[in-house]
Amino acid sequence: MCDIAWAAGFFDGEGSVSLLWSKRKANKNVWWRLQVTVVNCDRRALERFVEVVGEGRLYTRRPQEGHRTIHYLRSSDAVAERILRRLQSHLVSKKEVVDLALESRELGQRKPYERIPEERWLRLIEIENGIKARNGRSHRKATVEMRDRESHIVIRHTST
Repeated sequence: MCDIAWAAGFFDGEGSVSLLWSKRKANKNVWWRLQVTVVNCDRRALERFVEVVGEGRLYTRRPQEGHRTIHYLRSSDAVAERILRRLQSHLVSKKEVVDLALESRELGQRKPYERIPEERWLRLIEIENGIKARNGRSHRKATVEMRDRESHIVIRHTST
């Protein structure tokens, strides 16, 4: 209990949650990706975080001149979801963002080729905007158009 509470506090201070969408050029399918990132200059703190949450991979970014080495954990999709579920009940400042991110995983597809109904797309865009607003980023203004019987989706958007 104490360790997971520490990890949640560490994530509240050093972590971030993003909801990204990717598009395959070949078939133009669009899908949502949940991404969790935790950044710190002290690799030992990140190693302890990974030990407590039970998974995640650490990376190192070499410093530019005059800067320190940065270490970070970046996990996506199912791994990110498992990490957030372990931390969820102990979070304070990132609780709302994590709740939205986990809702997006319930609404979104699990595979890049899976089709999503229009209502779910609109809710996913609302969730993405909610996460961006809480992270202090601009939001996406979007409409979703369903085309033909195979439910191909065209998303018209502008960043605001």
